[in-house]
Amino acid sequence: MTAADLGVPIDQNGETLINWLGDASTFPTYSLVQLLYGRVPIGAFEGATVMIGNSRAGTFTSLATPFSDPIFNNQSALHLQANAFDDIVSQRVLRLLNAAWQGLILLVFSLGAGMLLARRGALGALGWMLVGTLALWSIGVLLMFFNLFLPLVTPQIALILTGASCLGVRQWRDAGELRVMHELFDGYVGDEVLRAIKGSKRKLNGELRHVAVLFCDIRGFSALAEGLRENPESLLHLLNDHFEPIVQALKDHGAYVDNYVGDLVMAVFGAPVSEQSQDRSSRSAVLAALEVLRVVSERNAQREANGSPRIEIGVGVHCGLAVVGVLGTKKKHYTALGDTVNIASRVESETRNFHTGLLITEEVVQACRDHPDTQNLPWDFVAETVVKGRKSTVRLYTIPEADSASISVLKSA
Repeated sequence: MTAADLGVPIDQNGETLINWLGDASTFPTYSLVQLLYGRVPIGAFEGATVMIGNSRAGTFTSLATPFSDPIFNNQSALHLQANAFDDIVSQRVLRLLNAAWQGLILLVFSLGAGMLLARRGALGALGWMLVGTLALWSIGVLLMFFNLFLPLVTPQIALILTGASCLGVRQWRDAGELRVMHELFDGYVGDEVLRAIKGSKRKLNGELRHVAVLFCDIRGFSALAEGLRENPESLLHLLNDHFEPIVQALKDHGAYVDNYVGDLVMAVFGAPVSEQSQDRSSRSAVLAALEVLRVVSERNAQREANGSPRIEIGVGVHCGLAVVGVLGTKKKHYTALGDTVNIASRVESETRNFHTGLLITEEVVQACRDHPDTQNLPWDFVAETVVKGRKSTVRLYTIPEADSASISVLKSA
């Protein structure tokens, strides 16, 4: 009688799997001495199959378990034979799970690990890898009840390698995104905003957002540059001395300094990331505008004392929807585009026509009137006018005498 006749599957080496029940504690074992001296209980062998052999442990017989490749196990050959015989008579012979099912399980756990771990951080990935491991072993144990053996080593290694690979790719991708964000925004926003940008998951490739836009321009810059054309170092020193505190004031109020070119500064509030409401972005823009005017007034007093020329500026603020995102191919730049930006620029230009240093649209004023930070500001209606490039009118306001003294009073109110 062969193994095939008994329904025992064997491999090309004539080996089979053993559905392991246990060692000597599972199968009653008696020594020859016990048998000779009558120390075996009466009826111990009645109706039983008796196997005779060496039961001494430590023979290091090769043993394959359902959860490992063949290893050298400290079990006696007699008990291995007893387990194998019991498998046959009890119809518990283990059969290797079909290769197609093994492949399917391997594929499911590998791809599943990739899909689940791709969007998670380190702790989330480790958690899902643990869940996957428990699920895999649960399947292996469940199959044992149907006398099927699933080798767990390969899918377990695949699960770990896939998880580690996905986690590594994610870390590499996140590091690349942080590097891009740092290149895009470092120097254009304050430290707090930069940390918020790096910690956020916002898309930078384009979205419609409600923002407040501030433009600040030097009046009579051409004449100023003409007067210092023989001394370009003095011109650059003057501009750096002018822009440095302005940009810092804008950053301190949560602005993204979009354009900082020549005599112009453009700042965006509420993008690229902000925990503030739409109205809060407008209020931040107004407070930043007042701070800019105060800083310029203080610097002008110092310049006059040093015999340097004064710098007069105009500031315009408007709020509304704008398209924000990264513009450019090789040299990328985050910016805001749209009608809101154009109106803010035109409003700043109108400061020359109305002989004031600050103009704010009605939309911004409405966002400021009912909040403690800005409700006490003395809004003064200037005009309802049509700005260049726009058919509908824009209602403009200012804050009277927005010089250093009045601004200090307003900020403390």
